Amino acid sequence: MNQLNKKFIKTFICLLFISFLFGYHSPTTFAAKDSILLENKIDHYLETHQKNMAGLTTIIINDDEVISKMHGYANIEEEILVDENTIFEWASVSKILEHGLDYL
Repeated sequence: MNQLNKKFIKTFICLLFISFLFGYHSPTTFAAKDSILLENKIDHYLETHQKNMAGLTTIIINDDEVISKMHGYANIEEEILVDENTIFEWASVSKILEHGLDYL
């Protein structure tokens, strides 16, 4: 097996693992206090690391409840805050997807 095929297989396995990790839906549901606890943990993490990030959006969907928050700047130099219309770049994620699709 050549080096390129090994790299593709590793990439495919990583993508498969990530899709299982984030795509699995637990049969149990969060209680309202669990959602608030999770939201508070995310807020605390983002406050702690805010100086190291430009901007991001977090979205948590649980049954009929949607928690959506925007943090930081879409453009640091012009001090434009992230909002619901901010478009984020795919960055290196698109390279992984493109590389995997090339071999399908």
